Amino acid sequence: MSEDIVPRGISRFLPLAAAAAVFIGVVCLIVGFWPQPMSFGWTAYAPLANTVTLHDGAQVFTRTAQVGVVFFVAGLVALAFWCGLEIGRRSGAAHTNPDASARDAH
Repeated sequence: MSEDIVPRGISRFLPLAAAAAVFIGVVCLIVGFWPQPMSFGWTAYAPLANTVTLHDGAQVFTRTAQVGVVFFVAGLVALAFWCGLEIGRRSGAAHTNPDASARDAH
């Protein structure tokens, strides 16, 4: 008798949760990269030559786009993990039951 390391309930839940995370990530990326009004300005003085000038709040990606990337990548990693579990479960079942592999050969 072979025992599954991962229960069937998790095996059924994981691809749904991973697909939902990928979907949420795509939606967040679309919303995050949607053109939004921006305000800008300049400084009326030149900074000193031997100081470092840092501007607070300068971001290439919005916070929503960053969250979207995290959800998208986490969902893809979870889907890849689930695929590996299913492939391992199928190949492990054939190797643990020699009668099953003998029937498949004929």
